[in-house]
Amino acid sequence: MNLAYKGDEVFFHHKGKPKCGKVLSTGKHGCTVEHEGEKHNLKWAHIAGHASRAKQDYKVLKHGDDGMIVENQDGHQRFIAIPPEARDEQLKLSAAPKKKPT
Repeated sequence: MNLAYKGDEVFFHHKGKPKCGKVLSTGKHGCTVEHEGEKHNLKWAHIAGHASRAKQDYKVLKHGDDGMIVENQDGHQRFIAIPPEARDEQLKLSAAPKKKPT
């Protein structure tokens, strides 16, 4: 599972020092990040977190109770899970009482 996507800015460690860079590409075992003009091939375990996430435009292919399958502009598909706390919010919203006509 990818921890970052193309265009994201991530924090990582290189030679024992924390750095921040832009994700250029991703793969099964890690990603390529650019930092100050240098490219670093990182395993997913070396990603410390996100500085910012790239804007993603997705087309929803299938929506379910626990998440959805989406497709980006390049045709890549992925599953996006809906966390349990967000599911609770959906239930509360759809279970909200309707106003009685007066």
